[in-house]
Amino acid sequence: MVQGTIRLFTRDGGVDTVRLRDHFNSPHLIELENRLDDLVRSFTQHVLQKLDAFITQDLSNHLFQTPRFNFGMDLMSLNIQRGRDHGIATYNSLREKCGLPRARTFNDLTDQISPENVQKLARVYKSVDDIDFFVGGITERSVPGSLLGWTFLCVVGDQFARLKKGDRYFYDLGGQPSSFSEAQLQQIRRSSWARIICDNSDVGAVQPLAFRQTNNRFNRPVPCNSPIISRPHWTPWRGERAAA
Repeated sequence: MVQGTIRLFTRDGGVDTVRLRDHFNSPHLIELENRLDDLVRSFTQHVLQKLDAFITQDLSNHLFQTPRFNFGMDLMSLNIQRGRDHGIATYNSLREKCGLPRARTFNDLTDQISPENVQKLARVYKSVDDIDFFVGGITERSVPGSLLGWTFLCVVGDQFARLKKGDRYFYDLGGQPSSFSEAQLQQIRRSSWARIICDNSDVGAVQPLAFRQTNNRFNRPVPCNSPIISRPHWTPWRGERAAA
């Protein structure tokens, strides 16, 4: 999903392109060139990439590259090795844990992975039980309506559920001394990605549904001070403080 190039959008509509490999651990675009707002605009203009089994060379050959060298690390190799170091189960074991039948042969993987990619896995791994989880996960076909394949979707969904349900301080959990009131929660829910962008940059205008592109007449950019981009009201907090 990561692109090797980043487009920066200026206030007057200009577009510049920079390479990801030139900006690892390097905030000079912000500190020296004052291009924070151009970078923020890119968050609302870039098209989201689909998940596939290809890794941009900026991550596979140039990760954390420095000006002294024309090469860097390989994120794919790092992910595989980290999975082994931490004892992450194999792809076959985790797909079984997520409700899929355990694969006995490589051909059994075609229920989630294209035959072309299954053949590639068979050339690399001696056994279907040897496939690293990360490798198997990124080769899966996406579930309809999702960016991820079945096994990645299962694991990521479980992680988010545990983070929320296991955190007694999660913001919308009730019945705790620190819980927000319903009136406070209503105001928190009035915030949006568009409002966060406007409050923390000088972009001037942004589409109300900032996670979606401006590709229809219902989501055109509007000035940041427009009432369409709602902001929370802090009255519920002031009332409780006064009562205390």
